[in-house]
Amino acid sequence: MMNNQKTSVARAGFTLIELGVVLGLIATVAALAAPSLTRSSRLQTIKREAGRMVGLTELAKRQALSHAVPMIVWVLPEKNQYGMMPAGSYAVLIGDERSFTLADGIRMELEGGQGTGEFIELARFLPDASLEQGYIQVITLEDEHGNARVLQCEDGQNYEVSREMFL
Repeated sequence: MMNNQKTSVARAGFTLIELGVVLGLIATVAALAAPSLTRSSRLQTIKREAGRMVGLTELAKRQALSHAVPMIVWVLPEKNQYGMMPAGSYAVLIGDERSFTLADGIRMELEGGQGTGEFIELARFLPDASLEQGYIQVITLEDEHGNARVLQCEDGQNYEVSREMFL
Protein backbone atom coordinates (compact mmCIF):
# COMPACT_ATOMS: atom_id res chain seq x y z
CA MET A 1 0.00 0.00 0.00
CA MET A 2 1.27 3.46 -0.89
CA ASN A 3 1.69 6.13 1.66
CA ASN A 4 0.38 9.47 0.41
CA GLN A 5 1.88 11.43 3.27
CA LYS A 6 4.25 14.18 2.28
CA THR A 7 7.57 14.04 4.01
CA SER A 8 8.81 17.32 5.32
CA VAL A 9 12.44 18.03 4.60
CA ALA A 10 14.07 20.98 6.39
CA ARG A 11 15.94 23.21 3.98
CA ALA A 12 18.81 25.30 5.24
CA GLY A 13 19.99 28.39 3.38
CA PHE A 14 18.86 31.76 2.17
CA THR A 15 16.32 32.72 -0.41
CA LEU A 16 17.32 34.66 -3.46
CA ILE A 17 15.57 37.75 -2.07
CA GLU A 18 17.53 37.57 1.19
CA LEU A 19 20.82 37.26 -0.69
CA GLY A 20 19.89 40.21 -2.90
CA VAL A 21 19.10 42.42 0.11
CA VAL A 22 22.40 41.54 1.83
CA LEU A 23 24.42 42.18 -1.33
CA GLY A 24 22.62 45.50 -1.79
CA LEU A 25 23.49 46.55 1.76
CA ILE A 26 27.14 45.58 1.29
CA ALA A 27 27.31 47.56 -1.97
CA THR A 28 25.77 50.62 -0.28
CA VAL A 29 28.23 50.52 2.63
CA ALA A 30 31.16 50.09 0.21
CA ALA A 31 29.98 53.04 -1.90
CA LEU A 32 29.74 55.24 1.18
CA ALA A 33 33.17 54.20 2.51
CA ALA A 34 35.14 54.52 -0.76
CA PRO A 35 35.51 58.35 -0.79
CA SER A 36 36.68 58.32 2.82
CA LEU A 37 39.31 55.68 2.06
CA THR A 38 40.55 57.62 -0.97
CA ARG A 39 40.86 60.79 1.08
CA SER A 40 42.69 58.95 3.85
CA SER A 41 45.09 57.46 1.32
CA ARG A 42 45.90 60.90 -0.16
CA LEU A 43 46.49 62.37 3.31
CA GLN A 44 48.90 59.52 4.04
CA THR A 45 50.75 60.29 0.79
CA ILE A 46 51.15 63.93 1.83
CA LYS A 47 52.31 62.92 5.30
CA ARG A 48 54.81 60.45 3.79
CA GLU A 49 56.22 63.17 1.49
CA ALA A 50 56.57 65.54 4.46
CA GLY A 51 58.36 62.81 6.41
CA ARG A 52 60.70 62.17 3.50
CA MET A 53 61.51 65.89 3.35
CA VAL A 54 62.33 65.95 7.07
CA GLY A 55 64.43 62.81 6.64
CA LEU A 56 66.38 64.52 3.88
CA THR A 57 67.19 67.44 6.18
CA GLU A 58 68.48 64.96 8.78
CA LEU A 59 70.62 63.23 6.14
CA ALA A 60 72.04 66.57 4.99
CA LYS A 61 72.90 67.44 8.58
CA ARG A 62 74.76 64.12 9.07
CA GLN A 63 76.53 64.47 5.72
CA ALA A 64 77.70 68.00 6.61
CA LEU A 65 79.19 66.67 9.83
CA SER A 66 80.76 63.52 8.37
CA HIS A 67 82.25 65.20 5.25
CA ALA A 68 83.00 68.52 7.02
CA VAL A 69 81.39 70.51 4.20
CA PRO A 70 78.28 72.70 4.07
CA MET A 71 75.23 70.85 2.75
CA ILE A 72 72.22 72.53 1.12
CA VAL A 73 68.68 71.23 1.13
CA TRP A 74 66.93 72.90 -1.82
CA VAL A 75 63.43 73.15 -3.25
CA LEU A 76 61.96 74.00 -6.65
CA PRO A 77 58.30 74.75 -5.86
CA GLU A 78 57.29 75.33 -9.48
CA LYS A 79 58.54 71.84 -10.42
CA ASN A 80 57.53 70.18 -7.11
CA GLN A 81 61.09 68.98 -6.57
CA TYR A 82 63.46 69.03 -3.62
CA GLY A 83 66.85 67.58 -2.81
CA MET A 84 70.24 68.06 -1.19
CA MET A 85 73.76 68.68 -2.36
CA PRO A 86 77.11 69.92 -1.08
CA ALA A 87 77.46 73.71 -1.23
CA GLY A 88 79.51 75.42 -3.93
CA SER A 89 82.62 73.71 -5.25
CA TYR A 90 82.33 70.92 -2.69
CA ALA A 91 79.78 69.30 -4.99
CA VAL A 92 82.58 68.23 -7.34
CA LEU A 93 84.62 66.74 -4.50
CA ILE A 94 81.84 64.99 -2.58
CA GLY A 95 79.23 64.34 -5.28
CA ASP A 96 76.55 63.28 -2.77
CA GLU A 97 73.43 64.73 -4.40
CA ARG A 98 69.86 63.53 -3.96
CA SER A 99 66.66 64.78 -5.53
CA PHE A 100 62.98 63.89 -5.24
CA THR A 101 59.76 64.86 -7.00
CA LEU A 102 56.52 65.17 -5.05
CA ALA A 103 53.74 62.70 -5.79
CA ASP A 104 51.23 63.76 -8.46
CA GLY A 105 48.72 66.36 -7.33
CA ILE A 106 50.73 67.64 -4.36
CA ARG A 107 51.77 71.30 -4.36
CA MET A 108 54.45 73.03 -2.30
CA GLU A 109 54.22 76.47 -0.67
CA LEU A 110 57.08 78.17 1.19
CA GLU A 111 57.37 80.79 3.91
CA GLY A 112 60.78 82.51 3.90
CA GLY A 113 63.84 81.28 2.01
CA GLN A 114 66.72 82.45 -0.11
CA GLY A 115 66.87 81.92 -3.85
CA THR A 116 70.11 81.37 -5.72
CA GLY A 117 68.68 81.47 -9.24
CA GLU A 118 68.37 77.74 -9.89
CA PHE A 119 66.64 76.78 -6.67
CA ILE A 120 65.52 78.03 -3.27
CA GLU A 121 67.55 76.92 -0.28
CA LEU A 122 65.40 75.27 2.36
CA ALA A 123 68.34 74.89 4.72
CA ARG A 124 72.12 75.08 4.81
CA PHE A 125 73.87 72.85 7.33
CA LEU A 126 77.38 73.95 8.24
CA PRO A 127 80.30 71.51 8.73
CA ASP A 128 79.59 71.41 12.49
CA ALA A 129 76.01 70.25 11.63
CA SER A 130 74.46 73.52 12.81
CA LEU A 131 71.72 75.09 10.72
CA GLU A 132 72.61 78.47 9.25
CA GLN A 133 69.94 81.03 10.10
CA GLY A 134 67.65 82.89 7.70
CA TYR A 135 66.20 79.99 5.75
CA ILE A 136 62.70 78.63 5.18
CA GLN A 137 60.62 78.36 8.33
CA VAL A 138 57.56 76.52 6.98
CA ILE A 139 56.81 74.37 3.93
CA THR A 140 53.20 73.40 3.26
CA LEU A 141 52.50 70.35 1.11
CA GLU A 142 48.89 70.26 -0.04
CA ASP A 143 46.34 68.86 -2.44
CA GLU A 144 42.54 69.05 -2.63
CA HIS A 145 42.13 66.64 0.31
CA GLY A 146 44.30 68.37 2.92
CA ASN A 147 47.84 69.37 3.76
CA ALA A 148 50.84 68.80 6.01
CA ARG A 149 53.38 71.32 7.19
CA VAL A 150 57.13 70.90 7.62
CA LEU A 151 58.25 73.34 10.31
CA GLN A 152 61.60 74.47 11.60
CA CYS A 153 61.82 73.34 15.24
CA GLU A 154 61.92 75.85 18.06
CA ASP A 155 65.61 75.09 18.63
CA GLY A 156 66.25 76.37 15.09
CA GLN A 157 68.45 73.36 14.27
CA ASN A 158 66.00 70.80 12.88
CA TYR A 159 62.76 70.38 10.95
CA GLU A 160 59.67 68.37 11.88
CA VAL A 161 56.28 67.46 10.45
CA SER A 162 53.52 69.41 12.16
CA ARG A 163 51.35 67.23 14.34
CA GLU A 164 48.22 68.89 13.04
CA MET A 165 46.92 67.92 9.62
CA PHE A 166 44.75 70.57 7.98
CA LEU A 167 41.73 69.26 6.12
